[in-house]
Amino acid sequence: MLIDHHTHTIPYSFDARQAGFELLEAAAKSHLDGVCLTEHYEKDVSYIAGEEAIFNLDRYARTVR
Repeated sequence: MLIDHHTHTIPYSFDARQAGFELLEAAAKSHLDGVCLTEHYEKDVSYIAGEEAIFNLDRYARTVR
């Protein structure tokens, strides 16, 4: 089983070169069994005093489906 456990996607990581769907398509063409998205969360993050960073996971999931 071959899985890439460290990938990033546009627009969530500054060092990414692909959107989520593009990364998944490339992984399938490369015969990877899976990928793990490990984003930096630079964008779409809100900060509330006393709270940890809040990330809109539902919106993020729609970008990689």
